[in-house]
Amino acid sequence: VAKLENEMTKTQGEVAKLSGNVAKLENEMSKTQGEVAKLSGNVAKLENEMSKTQGEVAKLNGNVAKLENEMSKTQGEVAKLSGNVAKLENEMSKTQGQLAELSNEVIKVEKEQLEMQKDIIIVQKDVKKIHESLILIEEGQGKKIQALFDAYSTTIDKFREQNTKIATCERKIDKHDSQIYLLEAKTQGL
Repeated sequence: VAKLENEMTKTQGEVAKLSGNVAKLENEMSKTQGEVAKLSGNVAKLENEMSKTQGEVAKLNGNVAKLENEMSKTQGEVAKLSGNVAKLENEMSKTQGQLAELSNEVIKVEKEQLEMQKDIIIVQKDVKKIHESLILIEEGQGKKIQALFDAYSTTIDKFREQNTKIATCERKIDKHDSQIYLLEAKTQGL
């Protein structure tokens, strides 16, 4: 009986030790769950930021559409101006026979033509500036979107790592549960 009491005391010590280990594991599990919740919050924040960025991209796409519309109008005006230049050139060829009488008027028309060409050059420069601005906008947004995807990937990797740690802890807890059950069964059989 003394021997059984001695073994029972040892078993109770081991059970107490295992209970302490279980408590530690439960504490670690609680911490891990807190970290998982924190990561979930970070994912939600990233998704919110991504949504905002998508809104900004949509807004920029709207601005691009407006700029393209304005560029189309400008091209129409350039086409009109080109048509006007062609008409003036046609009129000039008709009036060459009357050049002596109409030399003053021809000088005026040439001045108007030069002004139109200056206007065309200015319009072409504006169109080029708009095009360059669009390229800069597209490049800037591409970098921001890439940074968001990189952050999202990092968060997912950390989340997977935490899940692996949780699974390891659960396996250890299951193993300890089995050992405790066996010890209890042995002590009851004694």
